[in-house]
Amino acid sequence: MNLNEQVALPKLAVVIPASGVGSRVGASIPKQYIPLLGQPILAHTIEKFINLPFVSKIIVVIANNDEWFSSLAISKHANIQVVIGGKERADSVLNGLKVATELGFDWVMVHDAARPCVLTQDIEVLYKSALLTQQATILGSKVRDTMKRTLSASNIIKSTVSRDDLWHAFTPQCCKTDDLIQALSAQIGVDGLVSKLVTDEASALELAGFNVDIIESSARNIKVTHQDDIELASFYLRSEKNEY
Repeated sequence: MNLNEQVALPKLAVVIPASGVGSRVGASIPKQYIPLLGQPILAHTIEKFINLPFVSKIIVVIANNDEWFSSLAISKHANIQVVIGGKERADSVLNGLKVATELGFDWVMVHDAARPCVLTQDIEVLYKSALLTQQATILGSKVRDTMKRTLSASNIIKSTVSRDDLWHAFTPQCCKTDDLIQALSAQIGVDGLVSKLVTDEASALELAGFNVDIIESSARNIKVTHQDDIELASFYLRSEKNEY
């Protein structure tokens, strides 16, 4: 198989952790439910996966007190399964992965609830790349801007960091389900807390000794974190639909 070959791909599950609050965006509701072009961000995110032929199940991990997800029209889709999240993102992802394992999925993608602008063609290339190498693969974008490091607790620049070989890591992140369960489980201490070294699924896999590839994808795949990101995400989604 090559990346341009049109073949039937093995079915996989997508885990979308959506139990966080997202306080940095400054909204009164969790950021995944902030309206974007007439529907919540999370609905746009799910729509990017729901019609892909190789996605058989979307496991949405929500908070125990979530009062919004069940009101979304897309929540009633037959391929959606809801799971209750844990204390931290890694716990929530693990809860979703356990369901994926029970359902028999050998491969899984994990995608941020607040990344509604990922391109479907990038998702397909990601999965094909992972299958081709038989190892974990994530989407990303090479750093283009000059990088600065400041002094601790200060805005004073300490040094300029070489951007050579530096990437922005995106999601989805794709890997074998059992590998990610092993990697995340290994980073949970006896106190039940997840190591601070785990900032995404790839970092857990790296710490566990797995090789992880990163492939270039569209820089449109932004994560809605601040208020300005909502306006940018709206622009990108409109442009996909040729509404300009």
